[in-house]
Amino acid sequence: MLIRWLFRKIFKRNASTPVVSYLPPVMGILICYMNLSQHRYGDAVVNIVSLSVLSIIILVAITVNLRHFVLILQKPYHSANLHIALGSVFATVILFAAIYSVIYLYVPDSFVGLSGNTPLDECVNVVYFSATTFTTVGFGDIHPVATIARLFTIIEMMAFFVFFVVLLGNHRVFIKPKNTEPQQNENELKGEQNTELQQNEN
Repeated sequence: MLIRWLFRKIFKRNASTPVVSYLPPVMGILICYMNLSQHRYGDAVVNIVSLSVLSIIILVAITVNLRHFVLILQKPYHSANLHIALGSVFATVILFAAIYSVIYLYVPDSFVGLSGNTPLDECVNVVYFSATTFTTVGFGDIHPVATIARLFTIIEMMAFFVFFVVLLGNHRVFIKPKNTEPQQNENELKGEQNTELQQNEN
């Protein structure tokens, strides 16, 4: 029953429940942690299966979230629009975190400072690195070394500017418009008074 409700909410064209917008990032973190945990067992088959599941679920979740984000840009203001935009930003950060975790696991010495004592430490590290990269902070305690890692880091930094420009250019979708009814009522009253004055003059 719960799964059916979530499926309807996620794939509904006009989904407006704020909580649903944050499901893909949460799912991405959990799956990223599972992938890092599973890799420690050293079973090649299990690693390939977990990597495939991670890729498919992350891509589907991110695609659905970005689809909702694109749709709200074509609509007027709604209270859920900001949640959908934030969910899309978080989902993008987690998407790149998942990519970094895969690169870290399968490309030796691809990152400096990303390793941890437990899978939870490594999961936090990849999300932390992705967040600092996306926001262009870049503290430098974790940094890419391999070429493919640097390539995805560049793509994520460019993604930040794309989101920034899109959000700034469509700010009316996320900001509640001022109430114009009092002004409209005043204009209507003035129009009626002018009409009455003209009739009295005639």
